[in-house]
Amino acid sequence: MNRKELNEYGKSPILARKIDLVKRIVEKAITKNENWYIAFSGGKDSTVMLDIIQKCCLNAPAVWVDDEWWLPETMEYMKRMVACGLDLHQVQAQVKHARFFTAHEESNIRSGRDYTYDKGWAGAFIGIRADESNKRRVMLRTYGTLYYAQVNQQWQCYPLAWWSVYDVWAYIFSRGLDYN
Repeated sequence: MNRKELNEYGKSPILARKIDLVKRIVEKAITKNENWYIAFSGGKDSTVMLDIIQKCCLNAPAVWVDDEWWLPETMEYMKRMVACGLDLHQVQAQVKHARFFTAHEESNIRSGRDYTYDKGWAGAFIGIRADESNKRRVMLRTYGTLYYAQVNQQWQCYPLAWWSVYDVWAYIFSRGLDYN
């Protein structure tokens, strides 16, 4: 699909139904607990998820676990998002990158989960999609789009689970969203 076709698809009833499903998933999550955050990497998926959630039903804070493994453009994008009013928590947690290095070794925050747990947030909206990998597809089919993760002791919600990369780009282009 080219940009014009994506823009047209972004205004179609097909994508409108997918957006409605995302809203229903988010509303169901909020019934479990109202204290949520949005896991925000600055990527296309989390950008779309953030936009839909904030427009429909919840003004939740965004959490970016800064693992020092990002493109230079990402920092500029995050600054633009904050300038537009995004409540962004940049968490500089200790993150191990295989045998290469540990990001923020001097930090007293061991993980993004520790940070969000300490804040008292009961759940995370996470912008991953099943079509990104077989592992994610299996995980989403096994647990669904909303479940309580015992390991993290938090709710996890995947509103864009069944979206395609075309759905994501169509949403971005048809709504003129800034993206990284």
